[in-house]
Amino acid sequence: MSARFRIGDLTLDTGRRLLLCDSKPVALGPLTYQLLLTLVQAAPNVVTHDELARSIWGGRPVSPETISQRVKLLRDALSDDPHNPRYVELVRGQGYKLLPQVEVLPQEPAAGGRSRWLAWVGAAAILLLVAVAVVFSIVRAPTSAVRQGSSIAVLPFVDLSPAGDQQYLADGMAEEILNLLAKTTSLRVIARTSSFSFRGKETDVRRIAEVLGVTNVLEGSVRREGDRIRVTVRLVAAADGSRLWSEAYDQQVGNILALQSDVAASVAAALKANLEKDAAEVVRPVNEAAYDLYLRGQQEFLLGSSGDAAARYFEQAIAIDPEFIPAYYGLGAIYAGDVVDLRVAVAENREKLRDLLRRGLRHAPEDPGLLGLSAQLARYDGDIQLADERFATSVRRDPANLTIRWLYAMFKLDRSEPEEAIRLLRRSLEIDPLNPRTYATLWASHMDHWNAKEATLAAAHFGEVTGYPYFAEYVTSAVKLLLLGDLAGSITGIEKSAAHLPRAGENSLYWLPMMYYSLGAVETADALLTAVRPIPFDGSPIIDATEAYRHVVYGDIQEARHLALSALTAPKKIWGGQEGDVIILRLALDAMIDSGEPQRAIDFLETLAPEFVRYRTTRDIDPRDFAPAPTRVKSAYSSYPALYFTDYARALRAVGDEVGANNMLDHVEAVLELRRKRGLLIEERYAAEVLALRGRTEAALDALEKAERDRTIYYRWHLTVLHNEIFAGLRNNPRFVAFIERIQREMSRQREQLDSAKN
Repeated sequence: MSARFRIGDLTLDTGRRLLLCDSKPVALGPLTYQLLLTLVQAAPNVVTHDELARSIWGGRPVSPETISQRVKLLRDALSDDPHNPRYVELVRGQGYKLLPQVEVLPQEPAAGGRSRWLAWVGAAAILLLVAVAVVFSIVRAPTSAVRQGSSIAVLPFVDLSPAGDQQYLADGMAEEILNLLAKTTSLRVIARTSSFSFRGKETDVRRIAEVLGVTNVLEGSVRREGDRIRVTVRLVAAADGSRLWSEAYDQQVGNILALQSDVAASVAAALKANLEKDAAEVVRPVNEAAYDLYLRGQQEFLLGSSGDAAARYFEQAIAIDPEFIPAYYGLGAIYAGDVVDLRVAVAENREKLRDLLRRGLRHAPEDPGLLGLSAQLARYDGDIQLADERFATSVRRDPANLTIRWLYAMFKLDRSEPEEAIRLLRRSLEIDPLNPRTYATLWASHMDHWNAKEATLAAAHFGEVTGYPYFAEYVTSAVKLLLLGDLAGSITGIEKSAAHLPRAGENSLYWLPMMYYSLGAVETADALLTAVRPIPFDGSPIIDATEAYRHVVYGDIQEARHLALSALTAPKKIWGGQEGDVIILRLALDAMIDSGEPQRAIDFLETLAPEFVRYRTTRDIDPRDFAPAPTRVKSAYSSYPALYFTDYARALRAVGDEVGANNMLDHVEAVLELRRKRGLLIEERYAAEVLALRGRTEAALDALEKAERDRTIYYRWHLTVLHNEIFAGLRNNPRFVAFIERIQREMSRQREQLDSAKN
């Protein structure tokens, strides 16, 4: 049964699980709330450690240190000094007790209400108005609190609504304030990904500020009931955790729309000396129902729960309010993200994005978010120069839009400009230091720059921000494999990470059989393949690819090709960009060409990458201007766009299109030459394939031997070298024979190294 208690200047409402201090909510985590409730119910008696363990942790064994830490969190929330306590006192050798007298209060009468619909349609306007008012109050606060050049993190607001169903509204409130601060002030404002990463964690505000590198932290809560919404915010100084300023806004829905223009005008007038842009320019009137749908879509999209559900919310918001630009941007980000993450082919979402941008830019031609998405569309269309110009303009106009900045970094990485990608990503980390995606892309950029040390460091940071250091070991294993040719070290790292991360480890196991086959440890590889066969890999053909590669290692090439052709008939939207695709496609294309069906290979590749048609017929293309790579990690894996170019050239030659074949080979050489000049990662076997197809045997062997010196030749070498049909004319050459023997000796050495490490 619910009850209300007065504890000094505190009020505890157990029905609402709400603690008030001077009528202002105090945020408590579930365990901390239970601690306070236990002390209240026992007051004025002492509660022993055993009693606290039973009440809070269900009787599970807990150390005295755990209990004292929980008490510390409660004291921190109450600003209670343990050396001179006002609320919680330690009774040495016994436990803890409350100092203030506890008084039972009568229940509040239930709030009368107008229609739920009226409350619903007013929520969005309240969100915008209070966001602007909070910005006003923050910047108006004393200069000792928020000064020029200072910084702030806005934590996720707590939903205190009776039904607990307004978290999307609380998150929207916090994000609106965050965005307004970023767009209208000179403050360094931490991005949502980082500041919201503390959700559900009872972390001290000072520690949060230290991790994020900010001078101030904004906390808040939202309570919605009937036709009223109460929003409480508190600004805290990072140095000592003291409260600098707080305010509560209690609004009735019926008054909100009339107040909107007055609040915006007041903010503009009062803060013009402190703002870089008038807040009234940023916040425009919006249909309340559309904004509510938008917030629900944002919640779905940002939490990653359902892209389809988020898209439906955004589409409904646009239908209600065609001038509401954030909904266009949210929907466009979903279209672009589906392509980047290989869920949808470029062709499938390109026209959707084009139509969406046509409608959105008609209402807001200067919007930087839509401009950034139009840059992504330009790269899909192959207009690389236009894409670069639009990305640069978008980032310049809205430096805080980290999604566009990340897409721009990926674009730069595809253009063989990883140093520019690194610059963009490091700027992102200044305001979003805990974003795993940024560190993953930074890792890829350092990989492309052939910098194993920095790539390893980025992997370590990735592990830190995700909270899974062994996942960092998994990523570091890719550095050893792809940059250092250390298969044995990579296997050790992957096995170590898999042992500590059951779920992630399960997905990492698909690499191991392939690596053991490359190493020549076929019995171990066979056993691992048997173990991973039952594991679902989310539509990835990795098991089929590994089965096919097993037949290559055993010399049964025809069966490997048969398996590859069968895999191509499986339902799969996108081919070409995943780990298993490279093996499946190489073997399947070999089968098509060698069986007298080269046109079938051409048709398949042109379906996979429609831009190949233009590449075949165009001689002079800037090597930076090829279309985006179809891989998550981009050129770090494949020196793209060399990937599949030589297969395409071989098929073109087989149908008599010598000009087209030579154009494709010229393109590969141009890309590789650009990358050589820039000191970027190159898998020299691509150069060897081009030279072999041109009939330059000795030069091709030189390139293979350089790949050996670079140590980029070992992974999957049975397919990429030994049984590579492009090198069929080299197989009896003494240099090639000696080259293969050296690879076999190196793999034998690494097998022994691995066995020794395990023993």
